Order: sequence, then structure tokens, then C-alpha cells
Amino acid sequence: MYGGYFGAGSGVMMLAVLGLGTDLPFRVANALKTPAIPAANLIASVIFVFAADVDWRAVVLLASGSVVGGYVGSHLGRRMPPGLLRTGIVIAGLVGAFLLWR
Repeated sequence: MYGGYFGAGSGVMMLAVLGLGTDLPFRVANALKTPAIPAANLIASVIFVFAADVDWRAVVLLASGSVVGGYVGSHLGRRMPPGLLRTGIVIAGLVGAFLLWR
């Protein structure tokens, strides 16, 4: 439910859960996260279409950014060294938390 409603932090949260809850290598956990996020968003989208007023212009803009970001992010995640990928994820999470906090 969190991923479908608050998509902005769901990737970081899913990586944390997969990292702490499994013995999977980091790259495998990152790869599993990639299709799980769109699945949660698709389910949430179907619910929102029937339960709320939808701003379709915002939908197109957000969907376009999500598709491009997911595609680019998955390719970068496979090519980056695990330590650099972890560092990037931590930095992105901290920056996002700071921006949301202020």
C-alpha cells in the first residue's frame, strides 16, 4: 500500500526490507525492486481511477518521468559497483528526507 500511495520513497524502503529480510546480493534485491514498484503503482492507479477525481495531465507527466527513471535507474543499477550504488541510494534518501523535512 505504501508504494502505491507514496511512490517517492518506496524503492528505498523496499531495498531496506529486502536487504534486511533476505540474504540476496544487493544487485538482485535492486533487480527485484524494479518490477515490484510498477506493480504497486498499477494497482494503486486502478483504485484511484475509480475512487477519485484524476488530473490526467499530472498523470501523463508523472507516468513519463517514472518510466524514464525506472528504465535508466535499472540499467545504472546493473552497471554500478555495489558500494557506489549503496552510497548513491543513501545520499538520495537523505537529500529527499531533508527536502521533505524543511
